[in-house]
Amino acid sequence: MSLVKRYFDVYRGLPAAMWWLAGSMFVWNCGQTGLAFTAVYLAQKYATSATDIGIVLGAAGLGRFLAAVPSGWLADRVDNRRLMIILMAIQALAFIPMVYFASIPALSATAFVIGMCDQGLRPPGMACALFLCPPEDRMRGYGLNRLAINAGLGAGTSLGGLIYAGWADGIFWVNSVACIAATLMLLPMPKVEPRGMDPKAEGQTSSPSVWLDKDYILFCAVLILGTTVFMQFRSTLATDLVSIQGVSPATFGFLIAFNCLAVALFEMPVIAAIRRFAAHKVTAVGVVLVGVAYGSLAIWGGLPGAIIWMILWTLSEMALLPASMGIAQKRAEKGRPGETMAIYSLVFSIASTIGPLFGGYLLDHAGGQILWGGSFFLCLASALAVLKIGRKFG
Repeated sequence: MSLVKRYFDVYRGLPAAMWWLAGSMFVWNCGQTGLAFTAVYLAQKYATSATDIGIVLGAAGLGRFLAAVPSGWLADRVDNRRLMIILMAIQALAFIPMVYFASIPALSATAFVIGMCDQGLRPPGMACALFLCPPEDRMRGYGLNRLAINAGLGAGTSLGGLIYAGWADGIFWVNSVACIAATLMLLPMPKVEPRGMDPKAEGQTSSPSVWLDKDYILFCAVLILGTTVFMQFRSTLATDLVSIQGVSPATFGFLIAFNCLAVALFEMPVIAAIRRFAAHKVTAVGVVLVGVAYGSLAIWGGLPGAIIWMILWTLSEMALLPASMGIAQKRAEKGRPGETMAIYSLVFSIASTIGPLFGGYLLDHAGGQILWGGSFFLCLASALAVLKIGRKFG
């Protein structure tokens, strides 16, 4: 009991608005399982090829890519709460046509809107944790927000796998309802203006553009190589494991859910254990683990391979994401936090765009062994570059 108490004491004393934000993020991420099962949905309902599935999910990635910079720019200038409410409402409506559209262009257009809203929400969500918490509580606020995101993804993916097994179209309806519920949970929050929340933050939008910080931009650029492999779980991995290797959608959903639960329970202790190490070194280790996780699929297939991948991928996530985000957070404290977090999110947006396209094509034309073996070497190159460039961040 004392261990549980110490765990929750980490978040005690945070502002009430931070808890409303975390609650909304939990519910909203419960409703993001539609994209996780879209690859399986298209393959089984329409017998769509991996290449066409990559086009649809690549469109979602393109939406994320195009939304990243504008959302970061807005997060530094407008009420972040209102921006999140608008985007959640649009996404709630965008999930519904996925049930009725059958053509690749129509599905791609809808996925584009969903991806745009998905990415558009992230910079204001990250900025809210900065503006709602006093400086001494910001790390705890980020931790609570990330806990809510992972718990939501875990619960949503488990539920999504069960819903898909009995009612495939239901994943999109449930996603829409979850977006509406998350929107309502933001209503009790106060306005989250980028100016005036902290006297030290006054005028921060007038600081030099983050795009002029060459070191930070280069760090994010080389990180794209590793995250392109990391994000394959949303597209090519699901197609390979479920449609080709015979892992059931419910089992795949539980594997993702186990990952999210493990991250929610153990990430904070892991962060405490590794924080004495330089952030760029931990990031590089995380990228290598991503490569080992996906590379193992070239050796082991079916359910055993999926379980090995899930364990290694979970370890990679607990190293890669907190460490790389820690570098972004340090940069955000220099000014323009919305723009800084938008560029960091852009890494994953680009990865979500090019990953499904190249992954789907390679799976169709070269096979899983070439795809996953090549993923290992791509991550190795990314990790070496992160080690070299990340020295400037410590």
